[in-house]
Amino acid sequence: MFCKNCGAKLNEGDAFCINCGAKTETPAKPEDKKSQQAFQSLSYSSEAQGPEIAPDAAESTPINSYTKSKKKTGVIAGIISGIVAVALIVVVLVVALGGGIGASSPEKAVKGFFAALQDLDFEAMVDYYAGFTLTDLEDEFDLPAGSSRKDIAKAMKEEVLTVSGAKYMMEYLKTIEIKVGKVSDTYNKTDEMFERYLDNFIDDYGFDPSDYKIECFAEVEYSIMGFTKSLLCVKIDGKWFLTDTDF
Repeated sequence: MFCKNCGAKLNEGDAFCINCGAKTETPAKPEDKKSQQAFQSLSYSSEAQGPEIAPDAAESTPINSYTKSKKKTGVIAGIISGIVAVALIVVVLVVALGGGIGASSPEKAVKGFFAALQDLDFEAMVDYYAGFTLTDLEDEFDLPAGSSRKDIAKAMKEEVLTVSGAKYMMEYLKTIEIKVGKVSDTYNKTDEMFERYLDNFIDDYGFDPSDYKIECFAEVEYSIMGFTKSLLCVKIDGKWFLTDTDF
C-alpha cells in the first residue's frame, strides 16, 4: 500500500503517511468486510420477505403449536370436569341412599371408630353409629329430630371443645394405645339374645324395626389402658355399626 499524496510505501494499518503526513485511506479489514456483507445480506433478505417482525412476536410460541396446546388443554379440562361431575353424582347418591358409612365387619367398625376418635374426626365417628342411636345423640346435644349426621358431628365437636382442658385431653388421647380384639359373640335372628337386644333398643330409642334391615348383633372386645371392655355392634343392611353412644 502506497501514499496517494507522495507515493511513499505505507505499512498496513498506518493512519498517516510517515513521509508527508497525509491521512491515509485504510482499507477495511477482512472481518469488517465479512460483517458488512452479512449485514447487507440480512438487509436484503428482510426487504425481500416483508416488514420486520417485532421482538415479542418473534419470541412467542408458533401459531400452530399454540393451537395444538390450546386444544390439548381444552380436552384435559373437559375430562377433569366430567370426572368432577360424576364424583358429585356419586356423593349425592351415597348420601341419599345412606351409604358411605359403617364398616364391612364389626372389628373394622370398632377400629374405625377409635381411629376417628383419636384423629378428632367427629364426622367419621358419627358415621359408625347405627342410625337408630342418633336420636340419643340429638337429645344429648339439644338438636331437632331428624338432624343429619353432619349436624350431630358439629354439635359433638363444639360440646367437647368447650370442656375445660379439652385440648390437652384430646392431645393425650392420641398417645393412648387402643387394642381391638376379635368378635367374642354373635347373635343371629334365630338366637334368643338377638330378640332381647332388639327389644331393648326399640324401648330405648323408640324406632320402628321395619325401617332398618337389622341382620345380627356382635360383641367386640377392646382394651384401653389395661382395661378390657366390649362394644355391641349391629349389622344393618350389610354394614356394621356401633350401638353404644356411651362407653
